Amino acid sequence: MTRLALRYLLLSILILSGCSQTTQFEQSHTSDKGTTTLPSNVQRWLAESLPSEPITSKPAMLEQKGEIYVRDKWLPFNASSRYSKNLENFQWDASIKVTFGMWVNAEDGHNQSEGWGGAKMWGVIPLGGQRGKQVHQMQVSRSLAELAWNPQIVQTTSGITWANTGPSSFSATKKIGEDSVTVNFELNQANEVIRAVGNRFIEVDDTFKEMLWDYKFANHTAINGIKIPLNAVATYYKPEGPWEYFRVTITSN
Repeated sequence: MTRLALRYLLLSILILSGCSQTTQFEQSHTSDKGTTTLPSNVQRWLAESLPSEPITSKPAMLEQKGEIYVRDKWLPFNASSRYSKNLENFQWDASIKVTFGMWVNAEDGHNQSEGWGGAKMWGVIPLGGQRGKQVHQMQVSRSLAELAWNPQIVQTTSGITWANTGPSSFSATKKIGEDSVTVNFELNQANEVIRAVGNRFIEVDDTFKEMLWDYKFANHTAINGIKIPLNAVATYYKPEGPWEYFRVTITSN
């Protein structure tokens, strides 16, 4: 791999990953009010996904493995994600293998006031990073969609507006300052979330553009008593056609 090709490869990773920031994460707890105030479709999903016994203390943390598409190549990664109660904080930390003996530590995340993305070669050499209003909204879109992996958070999450959007769908909307981010969730006949979809920012030619984006979920399995989809694929729907760029498998929760 030439030096120039490597530079383009690493810069492409920055579109999807973020720079380092330390954030404190809370544990989620079952609400005393249960789920009776949530829309009916959300209740159907939670009834299918959560155990009948209350979850008194469940860390919102996931271990993952998968592939990310960068410069016409699928690069393998191992990662962990953490989500605070109320989704005020989200952090994704990944180790992405670029080639033999070369890897990039990448991060995505947000707190209440900002979002970030960036990477470091071998976890040491900074390769740049992203911040700003669009990055914040982009990361909140992601953490909202990933509620499909964290149904236990829903019972204790405030600051999110839920609504039925169809016979087997519902939306989650979170305000960010004067703006808001909405993700729509689709259920199958078993009341499992099979898709999370919304408009999400992406950087194109040094400019952020909003495009239709989704996660497609599959292989719903109970882990530690919580039924979640173990497999997911993320896709942006560009004018020239769908761009699938992220494949992930949940290995533990």
